[in-house]
Amino acid sequence: MIDRPKATEGQNVLRHTHKRVRTELIWVFVISLFVNLLLFTQPLYLFQVLDRVIGSASLSTLLYLTLLAGFAFLVFAVLSEARGRLLARLAVWVSQQLGPPLLRSSMVTTVLGKSVGMQGFRDLANLRNFLQSGTLVALIDAPSVPIFIFVLFLMHPWLGSTALVGAALLLGVGLLNQRLSDNHVRAAGASYSDAEGQAVQQITNAEVTLAMGMDPALTRRWERQHDHALEAQSKAVNTSGILLSASKFVRMFIQAGMIGVGAYLLLKGQLTAGAMIAASILAGRALSPVEQVIGGWRHLISARASLVVVDKLLSIQPRQKPAVTLPPPRGELLVEGVTYQPADCEKPVISNISFALEPGDLCALVGRSSAGKSTLCRLIVGVLQPDRGHIRLDGADLYEWQSAGIGEHIGYLPQSVALFNGTVAENIARMGHPDSEQVIAAAKLTGLHDTILRLPGGYEYEIGDYGQKISGGLRQRLGLARAIYGTPKLLVLDEPNSNLDSAGERGLIQALQHLRSAGSTIVVVSHTAKILSDCNRVVVLDEGALKQFGDASEVLRLAKPNPKNTATNVAG
Repeated sequence: MIDRPKATEGQNVLRHTHKRVRTELIWVFVISLFVNLLLFTQPLYLFQVLDRVIGSASLSTLLYLTLLAGFAFLVFAVLSEARGRLLARLAVWVSQQLGPPLLRSSMVTTVLGKSVGMQGFRDLANLRNFLQSGTLVALIDAPSVPIFIFVLFLMHPWLGSTALVGAALLLGVGLLNQRLSDNHVRAAGASYSDAEGQAVQQITNAEVTLAMGMDPALTRRWERQHDHALEAQSKAVNTSGILLSASKFVRMFIQAGMIGVGAYLLLKGQLTAGAMIAASILAGRALSPVEQVIGGWRHLISARASLVVVDKLLSIQPRQKPAVTLPPPRGELLVEGVTYQPADCEKPVISNISFALEPGDLCALVGRSSAGKSTLCRLIVGVLQPDRGHIRLDGADLYEWQSAGIGEHIGYLPQSVALFNGTVAENIARMGHPDSEQVIAAAKLTGLHDTILRLPGGYEYEIGDYGQKISGGLRQRLGLARAIYGTPKLLVLDEPNSNLDSAGERGLIQALQHLRSAGSTIVVVSHTAKILSDCNRVVVLDEGALKQFGDASEVLRLAKPNPKNTATNVAG
């Protein structure tokens, strides 16, 4: 289980993002304050025209009032545009800041066996959209509501009281909306996530699904999850729809009621006609942000849930690597009392394992199925972090190396070879800028050079998503070439010959011999005598514990002779 210190690298980025967002929103609030003050232009203009201009028949006054109102409207438009652009830039900046650490967190989560797929990026997109939405603008405008109500009180207490009652009613509708729809929105989001995960697995494994007739059962399973999500969403939409209609009724009734109250006051001689019309407009301005917040309540709940997911994902990142760059490693590997227990397992998968390898050692890692070999490989290359103990390279804990600095000195070939959409050369060069000499050297070392030249375009051949355009054996050999690209000082190979033919196996043995002579430290999981015969060290695992470690000649001498599966006999 990955160590979780007080603050991970992702959480630090999130805190910095929060700080920047708060600062930017303060500026947005200031701009919004002026925008809302300029909303007084229309009611004031109507008030002056109806009560003064018409009564005095002064065309010059009308002209000056109109020019002044036009200038105010222009400033209003400019400030509104500036506010929109500021929020749009902020949304883009947040996505740029959180995207890279979120990608790394998603990869770490996948390694831990809890793949979230694209969920984190969907939640990030949801946050980005919310930052540009009218719901956020309405929330920022909400503090201006008391200003409008205060002005209405200045005009007449009855007008202010009417607007205050309307705002209170709308607030009650909003709170009721939250109480009734919150659970439905959360349930819909969780169900959609489960359904999408099921669909991704079904599409990814389409070959075996269609071949063995599993698609009807899997489709029914997806339909159940999807229908549950649709039902929850439908309940949330229906509830919000009813309450949104109620809020519209309240707002329209209060605004109309303001005309009625104003007319009554007009008849009593306590209000002018211009003030009556202005009061109706001010009431609409006061209630509009509250109504908009209620209308966008589902977006607010969804954004809040997305923020929780993003925060949770970023907290899963391993601790931040130090800034000091260590010198290139020589390849001295020390596994020191390593224990690893996944969160969902009752007992450790790797238990108190210790051994040491020197540069130039070729070590076979053997044992029965589920002995912990693949997990130990992931620990050695730093994909997983031990719960106890240390993996040291040249005396330094593997997690003390800079991630970018140590990666080029480590080669890793997992059981399931994952290639990327790109050219052959790019995949061998680890998706960086290909060094032609090193790419060709790695290909020749694995016996792939002539095979690659026969492909359309040679090294520039596009292999498709996950390398689907090439055979399984070629994918594994390309994975091997990628692992040995640049002559890494530490090479870990997990079942590297499982899909290889005789030519591929010869290329594998040739590559191992070359790297060993170059001083690389090599750990290889294999069950074949051809590989074991070249090894000078052997680690034997049994149920996650170290059963034997020593010179290959001594360990293999004690094994029962079985040329088909020497590794099984060593483990037994």
